Amino acid sequence: MHAVVTRGVRLAAPLASVVVPDLEVASPGITVLGGPHGTGASTFVELCAGTLAARSGAARVLGLDPADPRLVRSRSICRTTIGLAARASVRQHVRLFAHAAGIDDEPFLARFAAHGPLAWLDAPTERLSAGMARLAWVVLTTTPQRELVVLDEPFLDLDDAASAVLLDEIEAWARTSAVLLVDRSAPRGWSRDVVRIAMGSGE
Repeated sequence: MHAVVTRGVRLAAPLASVVVPDLEVASPGITVLGGPHGTGASTFVELCAGTLAARSGAARVLGLDPADPRLVRSRSICRTTIGLAARASVRQHVRLFAHAAGIDDEPFLARFAAHGPLAWLDAPTERLSAGMARLAWVVLTTTPQRELVVLDEPFLDLDDAASAVLLDEIEAWARTSAVLLVDRSAPRGWSRDVVRIAMGSGE
């Protein structure tokens, strides 16, 4: 099965110049989108999220139109921009995200616990370092594991230890889910094969 399929997609202005490649994102597995900024990787994420519509051509996510509301429980989207409420704690965010997902807090807290003591979860997010805010955002937007996990530059600002944990998590997800990852950094130490696509290169 293919988690994401695009064929001849063209976008409306002001994104008409963005080249959307014809892709088939396999499930399970890891697909890494790379290439310079401005070549359309983040735009592709928004297409997969259903927030951008194709002017022409076809895009399907898990066999459905990307904007289909049935995908809410099947797809996780972790954008580059961190959308945390400044005065709320991470623990308060956990309760909100858990309620929205229809699960309890434990899966979130277990993932945070892999990074050490949890006292920082009670601080307002505006007081967090860039790395801790990124970590909170990634965990909140990718719990629970879903059939398709889309992440846009999730390693930004993470230190080596946090990056190693996330790398292990992504590889674990990819045993049963499709992971589509935007990552423009140097190649990472993946322990499994990944599909690499250079956006804007015509490949």
